[in-house]
This record gives sequence, structure tokens and C-alpha cells, in this order.
Amino acid sequence: MPKTKEIDALGALCAFSFIFGGSVTGVSGATVGWREVASVLLGGMVGTAARLGIDLMLPHGDAEFPLGTLIINVAGSLLLGLAVSTIWQRVPTWLRAGLGAGLLGAFTTFSAVMVSMVAMGASGEWMLAIGYLLASLVLGLGAAILGLKLGRRSTAGEWVGE
Repeated sequence: MPKTKEIDALGALCAFSFIFGGSVTGVSGATVGWREVASVLLGGMVGTAARLGIDLMLPHGDAEFPLGTLIINVAGSLLLGLAVSTIWQRVPTWLRAGLGAGLLGAFTTFSAVMVSMVAMGASGEWMLAIGYLLASLVLGLGAAILGLKLGRRSTAGEWVGE
């Protein structure tokens, strides 16, 4: 695992590559160029806007079950599972970066789950917080598995793992 300074340096090099049209080879050997950086930025903007929209449609107080965040994370798990099992191997790296890390990475969020849990706990709603965590884990995992299976079925047996 790279150290923080190496990750920061890679991030700076990626930004430099985006500005000047070059590319950077990461620690894993993957090349990151301006297309990857641009697609993550654009996907991130769309994912963040979609998440904000759902958060505004389904607001919740500190002591209430955060249904909007749960829906967002379960839907994101399903969509990523579908993408990985249907198109991942057939689309360019920049599109995978934009859809995965950009769009779905910005749409879903583990930090919102943790903040909601702490807020519910601070309001004395520890059982609700634990229920929310369990629901997030079980439904998120189930949605990811469902997405992979649906994608596998739709591509007539062609799956990333095969």
C-alpha cells in the first residue's frame, strides 16, 4: 500500500497530466491520463447532483432513519454490479473511471452512513443506528450480488470473472 505522500504525489501528477494533456503511470502500473481524470470529474459532478436530489426529496432528522442514504447506497451497489458484469471489459478505461470512481463513487457514500449512525446514537437511538448499519450492509451486498447476476444473465454467460 502506498504511503500518504506517494498518494498525494500521484494525485498531484494526475492533476498535472490533466492540465497539460499528458499521462501518469500509477503504483499499480495503470496509466491515468486526461481522459480518466476528466471523466471522473464529470461523473463525480453528476453523481453528487443525483445524491443531493435524493437527499432533498427524502430528508431526515438526526434521530430518524436515513432512508434516502440507504436507497442511494443500495442503488449504487446494484448499478456498479450491473456495470461490472455487463460492460466493464468492453468499455475504455476512461469510461470505467468515470462511471465507477466518478459517477457511482460520488453518488454513494460510506461517510454519510457513519455520520447518520453517530447522529442517531447521539440522540439516544442506538438500536435504530445498529439497524441502519445492518440494513446498509445486507441490502448493499444483496444489491451488488443481484446486479452481478442480472448482468451475467443479460450477457448470456459472459461475466468479468469468466
